Order: sequence, then C-alpha cells, then structure tokens
Amino acid sequence: MDAKLKDALIDKIQIAQEELKGHRAVKVPLEDQGPQTSLDRDREGPQNPLYEMVHKKLRKARLWQAVQMALAEEGFEMYLRKLERRQGAEAARKEISAARAQQLTLFPGFESLPVRIRRGSGFVKFPETSVSQFLAYESKYQARAVKNHRTAEELHRLAEKVQMFAEIDPDLALAEAFGRAQGQPAKLRLVGGE
Repeated sequence: MDAKLKDALIDKIQIAQEELKGHRAVKVPLEDQGPQTSLDRDREGPQNPLYEMVHKKLRKARLWQAVQMALAEEGFEMYLRKLERRQGAEAARKEISAARAQQLTLFPGFESLPVRIRRGSGFVKFPETSVSQFLAYESKYQARAVKNHRTAEELHRLAEKVQMFAEIDPDLALAEAFGRAQGQPAKLRLVGGE
C-alpha cells in the first residue's frame, strides 16, 4: 500500500474511532440511514460499525476502491505467509516424529530424550552427537535442572511464609507480606501431643 493510501486509511480510522467513542451520539444517525449501518449487530446489518464508518468516509474521499484493493493484496500476502508458516511447522513436526521413531529404535527405553541438541549456533541430531558433546550437554542440562529445582524450592518456601496473608489481604504486595511474615515470631508446633 502506498504512503498516500496508508495515511488516508489511518486518518479515517482514527476519526471513526473518535466518533464511535460517543456511541449514543453516533447510534441514532447511523440507524436512521437504514439497517445496513446498524450498531446493534442485527442479521441484516454489518458486524463492524468501525468498518462501516471508515468505508463511508473513504467513499466520500473517493479512495475506497484503491484502499480496498490494497487491503485485499495485503490480506492475501498475510494469509499466504501464515499458510507457509503452518506448512513449515507441519513438515517440521513430521520430521521430528520420524526422528523420534528412529531414535526410539536406537535407544529403547529412553522416551524423553531430545531429538536434537544445540551445538554452537546450530543443532545436531541426537544420535549423531559425539560422546564428548553429549557429556557436555548432559552436564549443562543437570546444572539447569539443579538451578530450576532450587528456584522451585525457594518459591515454595516463600509461598509458605506469605500464604497466611492471602486470606487477610489478598492484594497486599509480596515484599510487604514477606516483611510482615519475617517480623512475626515463629509459631510453635507440638509434635505428637495436644
């Protein structure tokens, strides 16, 4: 879409949006013009009052045909890109499924292994990875798992400390709740007795 049409479309959309903010002031004149401009979304009328207002304004400016063609071209290009992305994702999914099936024959009993691992800026198929690359990958993965496990434990400990404030004041900031929890003396718990 050329710059002139784009600017005209943006301008008319902004004007129509401003007019539609005062919905009651716009509703009566639009409905007086007939059911094709109804704001109540009836069966005969359009489903989008903003579209109808922009259409009307562009028709008055004698730009509607050019804008309509430009929008159709852009819409087609977006649809085509979306279709190509979907087809690429489907092909990748099929490739991964085939790779996973092959991998299960090579490593029976290991269903959760990755299909590929990162090496530098690219990826290598898991069965083609050298032993040294695999061991380096495994050590990095274990370090991440330890870090994630530690984070999960810390989140759980923090949740236990501030949980009592959820009933008292659920909108209380987390930092303030933690400060209050730290300031309170620990409750004594009796083990095995009353």
